[in-house]
Amino acid sequence: MADAFFGIRTRLPITIWLTLLFLMFKGMSSVGYLRGLSQTCRSPRMPLFSMAFSVVLFLIFELDRGHEGMLRISQQPLRELADRLLTEQLDTDEQLQNASCQLLRQQVANSDAPVLYC
Repeated sequence: MADAFFGIRTRLPITIWLTLLFLMFKGMSSVGYLRGLSQTCRSPRMPLFSMAFSVVLFLIFELDRGHEGMLRISQQPLRELADRLLTEQLDTDEQLQNASCQLLRQQVANSDAPVLYC
């Protein structure tokens, strides 16, 4: 159940999709309009241009869905990275605590204050 909520939270919002589609439509229509103003014959590169837009949107859509589409992405590398970052964070926190305890011991040793233990 938690995985379903995680999938919903991590997807691209509908406003981003609508913006991408609007920009694609605007870009393609602008290129077509300018091509029509120049009154030249249709370029053989135009279908490639259309395919490039389509491939980019397809990849965004597929990578946004993770485990559902035609492209299945393993989450194992991200899990390993999260585990490694957590381990490094815990090691760093432990080192900071040890350093602060040593500093506190040095300050206590140099003064007549009551002894604090770490």
